[in-house]
Amino acid sequence: MITPDQLPIVNASLDIAYDYLEQSGQVESRETARRLIIESIATQLRTGERRPLMLANRAVESYQRTRTEHRSAGIARTALPEFSFP
Repeated sequence: MITPDQLPIVNASLDIAYDYLEQSGQVESRETARRLIIESIATQLRTGERRPLMLANRAVESYQRTRTEHRSAGIARTALPEFSFP
């Protein structure tokens, strides 16, 4: 779970990751991209990572990996996993 004191870190990391993906033309669905980025950031926060740039870089890698896996499997972009906070 993301705590209130983590929100500035999450917001900064989300902005960095999403802006990069959007500017590089990798975002097909804003909602899906943001959901996958936040899921990655939340997972990293649970392991103790707090550096916004590291969180963003790893979230970008996770997003790209997920997109590649779904394309390879022929899964439509709307079929990407839904995100919910634990």
